[in-house]
Amino acid sequence: MALLMSNDATDIARSRQVELILQQVDSLPTPSPVATRLLTITSSEDADLMEIGNLIEMDPSLATRILGMCRKSNTGLGDKITSVKRAVTMLGLDAVRSAVLSVDVYDLFSKQGSELDQRLANADPVAQELRQNAFDRVGFWKHALAVACCSQLIAEKQKHLNVSADEAFVAGLLHDLGKLVLDLVLPQSYARVIALAERRSLPSSQIEREVIGLDHHTAGKRMGTQWGLPAELQDVMWLHSAPASTIPEVPHRALIGIVSTAKAMCRELHLGWSGDFHSPTDPRRLAMQFEIDADVLAQIAAPLHEAVVDRFAILGLDDTTAPELLLQSLTAANRQLAHATAALTEKARNARIATDVLQAIEKFESQVDTSVGLTATLTHVSQSFNACLGEGVYAALFQLSPQEPWELLHYAANGSMSGATILTVPDGSERSLAKTLASAAPGTPLWSIAEWVLTSLGSSAQFSNLRRLRVMPLTRVGSSAISTPAAILYYADQIEHLQRIPTALINSFAAMVRAAGQTEKARLLAEKFVDVNRALVDAQKKLTESESLARLGQMTAGAAHEMNNPLTVISGRAQILAASITDATNKATATAIQDAAADLSELITSLNLIAAAPTPAIAVTTARKIVDQAIEIATTRLKRAPLLEVELPKSIELLSDASLISRALSEIIINAAEAAPDAGALLSVELAQGHVTFTLTDAGPGLSPKAQKHAFDPFFSEKPAGRQRGLGLARCKRLIESVGGSITLSSPPSGGTVARLSILRSLAKNQQAAA
Repeated sequence: MALLMSNDATDIARSRQVELILQQVDSLPTPSPVATRLLTITSSEDADLMEIGNLIEMDPSLATRILGMCRKSNTGLGDKITSVKRAVTMLGLDAVRSAVLSVDVYDLFSKQGSELDQRLANADPVAQELRQNAFDRVGFWKHALAVACCSQLIAEKQKHLNVSADEAFVAGLLHDLGKLVLDLVLPQSYARVIALAERRSLPSSQIEREVIGLDHHTAGKRMGTQWGLPAELQDVMWLHSAPASTIPEVPHRALIGIVSTAKAMCRELHLGWSGDFHSPTDPRRLAMQFEIDADVLAQIAAPLHEAVVDRFAILGLDDTTAPELLLQSLTAANRQLAHATAALTEKARNARIATDVLQAIEKFESQVDTSVGLTATLTHVSQSFNACLGEGVYAALFQLSPQEPWELLHYAANGSMSGATILTVPDGSERSLAKTLASAAPGTPLWSIAEWVLTSLGSSAQFSNLRRLRVMPLTRVGSSAISTPAAILYYADQIEHLQRIPTALINSFAAMVRAAGQTEKARLLAEKFVDVNRALVDAQKKLTESESLARLGQMTAGAAHEMNNPLTVISGRAQILAASITDATNKATATAIQDAAADLSELITSLNLIAAAPTPAIAVTTARKIVDQAIEIATTRLKRAPLLEVELPKSIELLSDASLISRALSEIIINAAEAAPDAGALLSVELAQGHVTFTLTDAGPGLSPKAQKHAFDPFFSEKPAGRQRGLGLARCKRLIESVGGSITLSSPPSGGTVARLSILRSLAKNQQAAA
């Protein structure tokens, strides 16, 4: 219903616009009193021929040109016509009326055209340039006179049609008067009509209806009605060039057919400028449809050029000779041929572009597997941008869902990911970045839509000048918005190459981002279902463990309270005793007591940690900071720096507890250092699907099947008795689980042990979801 109402409103507005244009047509000047008087006379019996002659002779310039027109009427009277009154008497009213209307209409519209040119002389440069290449007024009149002369010659040769040659001349002259009318009333709009018609090689009437709302046929008929022209002239302006089958059987149908055939012939001969740019209809075929002998067209071709040249001179258009007119026609034909060649070249270029676009889309879509996640898909999009715009600085800005934070993926010059940043929206930010991106145009400066993003990036080494960053939104596929808003960021100096990326390819980018976002959301949902199922399956086991740990927690808490005080006394007294004894044997005994008290205190602390997980303190941190802190802890406990090679992206930010993760990571670093003290180990960090994974690979003997089963049990160890208590991995598991992570151990057939700590990149999101 709303759509129907919208269409009705549009139709009403369009009708009002057309009516306003027609009112402007009605306001145009009317013909002179002589022409108006001649138009009211339908026959010689009604006319006061002496009165008509006197009216014409009052204007010497008009009288001279009328005589010139009458002498060229091919009646054979020639120089015998020495005065207007004699022309009226000898040639009859139709011939004189034809001559008067020709001169009067030409003078009237020439004057209006000159005034229009003066008004537009002070217009803005864009409008002037548009007008300069638009309506060719002189060429239009040459074409109108050519159609008039051709119509006159056809009427003279085809007596069986019962059409007056003089009437045919006037009809041919006025047939396209509507084009002049629209150009005078709406000069800039009509300039656009001409430009579009030429570019698209279409009839001007079709573009007129698209741009203005009515065509020159309707405007010409309205002008004919306003001037009181005879019905046959109005219908010629309205129906000429229409398919013969659509023209009604009216008394003057033959006149319409003569003018339509004459126009097709003049367009084929390239006489003047018609304002139409489609291929002309074959005049011979058109002639046969209107019962005109097609052979006549070949007979009148030669005298047509002579007749047109004579009328040019009489009306003062120019002093072109017949050979010069023929040369102009050949030049116009060559120009049209060149235009057609250019149009074909343009179509071929567009076809190549379309082929390239389809190939680019096919290549992009064949390379992208949206099931691997949003991060990998955006990396492929960045690489495609690299291919289109050349190597440069790129980044991908995205938000998986409204509950997730905005993230920024950094890419190196070759398109590979070099880092990732979690963006924190500042307090008081009222406008959603997703909505802003949806309305942003390609190439919009990032600072103009999200200044806080630049603030969040700060002095990033990845971008040397943040205010030069531009945005390519990937928020819509066609007219449909996507639920995973994203954008590619690039430097301003690449904006001139943005046109290399067609809209269809950008839509393909956005479609892949949408698919990857939906896949990732589905994966996260599936993971939640798996977690729920796993929780149901392991509920009894976890309940038992929880009860055991609760009892252990109560015991260790009580033990810590009850034992720490005596241990503190024992440790303190042992220190005093050791300091006061000079005997080496007794001093060593006191020191051993002190170390045993500290060892027992550490054991109680470890048991308390395993029994009661610590509460994480959430803050923004980096993977680099966590690794550095873990190595520092391991160095202190080992009393030497571990042999460790670290592979870490430039920047991975997390929202979690760096201290707890560092302590957990230090446990597996210590284990690796003890398993192979001289061989060293490899620590790598990667970001994938919302998790940060720390992978430590050592060159030790690996884990036995028993160790793989019981590695996380407190007090389990396969090392020689007295070396270790077997609490390190139990502590690690408890610490990593407290930040929503997990630990896995494996031993490949080649040897060694692989330990993986996987944690949520944003712990706050997990806690909100759990709440």
